[in-house]
Amino acid sequence: GFDVLSAVDDYRVSYSINTGLWDNDAYTLNHRIGLQIPLWSTAIGAQISFTNIFADTSDSTVGNLRLFLQWFHQFELARRANLSIGAGFDGYIPTATALDAQDQRSAFSGFQHPGDSSLNAPDLSFAIRPRIHISGQAWVFSAQIVGAAAIQFVGHEARSVFEWGINFAAQVTEWLALVAEGTGISWIDEPPAWSQRRSVSLGGGLRFMLPGGWIPGIWVRLPATGNRTEHGDGVFIGVEVGWRHDRNWFLF
Repeated sequence: GFDVLSAVDDYRVSYSINTGLWDNDAYTLNHRIGLQIPLWSTAIGAQISFTNIFADTSDSTVGNLRLFLQWFHQFELARRANLSIGAGFDGYIPTATALDAQDQRSAFSGFQHPGDSSLNAPDLSFAIRPRIHISGQAWVFSAQIVGAAAIQFVGHEARSVFEWGINFAAQVTEWLALVAEGTGISWIDEPPAWSQRRSVSLGGGLRFMLPGGWIPGIWVRLPATGNRTEHGDGVFIGVEVGWRHDRNWFLF
């Protein structure tokens, strides 16, 4: 996956950068750093994002620190066919740059990760997000569905949002896979000023499986609905560098 979380519990380190292209010659550079390690029968990890904004007023912002715990179990159905069921729990520490919710920079950074409304939310006091995963693989094809319900605390108030992601992949060769995915959010309560009530994005790209555990990728994401800001709908082109190792490397 690229924006859809991967259903894995291995060792994993990743860095991604994407360029957001907006109207009126505005653009953004969005960075995301992630780390994951197995812990007994689960995996724990952290993720944080940074955004450089180049528009009427250029600036840089920091996202919230996401700490997560997740678990997956795989059922072998047949040779080269399996089903995986998993769950995760995310907590968001309010490290984001403090911005006025009406500030255009809030909209720029808030839309960088469409399946995760909390990662770049500028006004959080704290947030939690339980999620479930169902995935399957048959021959060279795989699919995953993710559903999550986030509760965001803003001062003494709380708001809730439903988040989802769907991922399809086809492994063309031993070292290359084609990936397509959709992500979105739907606010259950009144949305914040920096977000639309509903937003959906569609994306796709190439994932490479190289020797030594390297899994780089290139992708593009387009807005489908609900992503409009005063600088239009952003189109994102990204590159990711990742490394993984099976969980039996070091056992805890």
